[in-house]
Amino acid sequence: MDVNLTHAIAANVTLDQSLWIPLISFSSGIIGALVGGAATYIIQRSNIKSNQFEKRKQRQEQVYSRLMGLEIMTDQLQTSMNEAYTLFALIRARERLHLPSRPELGKLEEKHRECNELAHELARNYQRLWETIGLIRVLFSPSEELEKLIKPFKPSMVKLREHRESIVSYYNDATISNVEIEPYAVSNKGAEEVIIKYVVDPFEALQKYLIDEIRAENDLH
Repeated sequence: MDVNLTHAIAANVTLDQSLWIPLISFSSGIIGALVGGAATYIIQRSNIKSNQFEKRKQRQEQVYSRLMGLEIMTDQLQTSMNEAYTLFALIRARERLHLPSRPELGKLEEKHRECNELAHELARNYQRLWETIGLIRVLFSPSEELEKLIKPFKPSMVKLREHRESIVSYYNDATISNVEIEPYAVSNKGAEEVIIKYVVDPFEALQKYLIDEIRAENDLH
């Protein structure tokens, strides 16, 4: 073989090697950067999802606790309303029948004012309840079961009002012979049945659903 040709081939091989080495190094650097970037992206995405889950979980727990507080407040307000309306109706009935006053019952004007104040407080309480239910619909996955548990709250409000109205109606129609007889709706047992059915039961059914959902999501993570 021609010596010059041999030297030329050797020179080309050397030149080719000198070009490939930096290209390989450059390519390796790009691949490494891409792999590193992808790993960082995955970690960041994982951290974001983890943070989002923790924030959502925290808000779910907060709305659950708020619902528990609203149950206690609703129970207290409805019980107080029943008592205030009963005394107001009884005092008014006794005055209508011209019976001797009973100082331990209080004055009609005081009971009327108390009824109005409690009614306003109850309205504010129900506003907070519906705001809380709105948050529940946002923070928890929509489902037919969830809506089924929310649905009874409006009818329950109506039933509780009707219960108070039945007490007032009883005393409006009372006579001297029965005005001092306590109707079943006013009795401890009758009042308790109404509170359990229209306050405790719907609240606790919804609370159970929410806590089960929170626990289920925790198990998945």
